[in-house]
This record gives sequence, C-alpha cells and structure tokens, in this order.
Amino acid sequence: MHYNLPYLSRRHLAIIGALLGASLQAAPATDVHLLAKYDFETPAALKEWTGEYAGTYKAAISWKTPFLIEWDQADAHSGSGALRVSFIEETATGNKTVLTPSIDVPAKSELPRTIIIRCFAKLEGGQAASVELRALQRNADKKPTKWLDDTKTLATVNVATGWQEIQIEGSVLAETRSIGLMFVNIGIPGQGKPLSYLVLDDLTVEMK
Repeated sequence: MHYNLPYLSRRHLAIIGALLGASLQAAPATDVHLLAKYDFETPAALKEWTGEYAGTYKAAISWKTPFLIEWDQADAHSGSGALRVSFIEETATGNKTVLTPSIDVPAKSELPRTIIIRCFAKLEGGQAASVELRALQRNADKKPTKWLDDTKTLATVNVATGWQEIQIEGSVLAETRSIGLMFVNIGIPGQGKPLSYLVLDDLTVEMK
C-alpha cells in the first residue's frame, strides 16, 4: 500500500504557516508600562502627596484649613479606602490644589510617547464649583517644561452625585523625565455655599 506522505506533509505545513501568519497580523503587541498606581488601600498611600494654597506647599495630611486632606474608609470606589479632600472654608482666591508625588517617566527614543491617566472622582456639595485635572512635565533637572499634551486642563470634575470616571491620554516631550498630577479646586468665594468635598480612588498612570 502506498501513501503520498511528502504531498500531505507539504500541504499541512502550508496550512499551518498561513494560520500562524494570520494570527500574528491580527494580534499586534501593545507595549504598556505602569508608571504609578494609587488605590489608597492604606493611609500610607497619602504619605508623599502634597497640598498647596496661596503659594504654600506642605504634606497633604498636614493641611487643616482652608481644606482638609485625609484617608477615607467610608466612601471608596473600590477596596478599603480613598483620598478625600474637604473644602471647609471659603477663601480669597477659592483655588486649592492637591498634588501627587513626582512620577518618573523613563527615557525612550521612540516618539511620540503617550501617557494614559485613569481614575475615579466624586465632587459633591456647593462650594467647589469644579476640580480640574492638570499634569505638569519636568526635565532631568526637575524643572517644569510644559503641560502634558500642551493642555493646561486635561479633564474637569463637576459637582454631581456619584462617581465619575476619568480616562485621558496625552503626549510627553522627549526631554520629560517626570510628571506631576494636580487636582485644582476652582471655587466660588463669597457665595456662602455649603461645605463640599472631592473623593479620588483607583488612580493609575501608564505609558505606551
């Protein structure tokens, strides 16, 4: 009995090769690097965050007035905690800022480089009209250069009931070696509105 093995072998190899080629074309690799993650599962997550008002910068948990920054176990989006900012006093300018620790951006020759920012935020009450998300780039000497994606305000959290999901992308400069995120309260002073608060959770920063 005769079997045409060489012919069957060639045919099978051709089919397998075609299937492998189609699979490789259909699923290109995506290179995404996690730069920072803040899930606020413990109070230690707030340790390196900073607060700013009227040109004064100090540790976030040191602020008692005109805003209070603390770990919140009662109002997390997920897990056991979140970051809570209570705006407890009206002020001359109304603007108060919460800043992340400096987030390192690795050097990379390929351009453009894209930063992906994701988080959940909730702003309730009347005094804080809105909170703006900003991201400032810095070079190797830690000197500020430009806003991420050359845009000052990347997203705005408005007063609402319930969590708002923020997901944005922006390009960084070739010289950028770190970025810092800022959540800036744009208040309305002198209106006699009630205390308001911002809650942040599940914040991640990635690069691709």
